[in-house]
Amino acid sequence: MAFIESQQQTAFNAIFGLSVEEFTEAIASKIACKVSIPQTATASRKPIHGIRNLAREYGSSTASFQKMINEGRLPYRRIGNRYIFDIDEVNKALKGNSL
Repeated sequence: MAFIESQQQTAFNAIFGLSVEEFTEAIASKIACKVSIPQTATASRKPIHGIRNLAREYGSSTASFQKMINEGRLPYRRIGNRYIFDIDEVNKALKGNSL
């Protein structure tokens, strides 16, 4: 079974020049840009992709943000297994919540 998966990965690399994970990440990023809220003059920043990047942006732990997501206190969009966060929506949510 591993041999077949290895052959499939090799064929995929030959066709696209990327690993399956890299290709999936690229597709998820493209879709996220299409699905995200349109940028306005006041919100010129791009959405944040992933809980880890959100935690880095706000200087907190991923566990804190994951807890807020699980409790429904943090707005997000989901594409596949990727979380997409609009900065303005997160800022509004964080005003009333503490990390």
